[in-house]
Amino acid sequence: MEDNVARSEEELKAKFKEDPTSMEAFSGLRRMYKKAERWSDLAWLYQGRAEGLDVENRKADMFFKASKLYLEKLEEEDKGIECLYRGVILDPRHRRNSRKLIKILQERNENEKLLKIISNEIE
Repeated sequence: MEDNVARSEEELKAKFKEDPTSMEAFSGLRRMYKKAERWSDLAWLYQGRAEGLDVENRKADMFFKASKLYLEKLEEEDKGIECLYRGVILDPRHRRNSRKLIKILQERNENEKLLKIISNEIE
């Protein structure tokens, strides 16, 4: 049984790497990673999907999901902030994530990124 699961994961990963827009590969891997609480793999999946999509707000949503995992499950703040930043730049209308990122950037005194986020919200 384990051999079938491993092979299935390998096949899904290969398909996903070839086409990150594949719902079959994405859904299968997402389900597998969530069930096993493999948060790092799930964050990788969301980021890979974001890179493969062509609609800005859908890309942003994937980056937001990855950021949440990095910040809340993996305690990798720098990676979480980077994903959150990329998502907010893609979709500045996403107020909840913009506010969360602004708060973090203010705490870290990252003024250059902070100014970019605020100017995007104004436009």
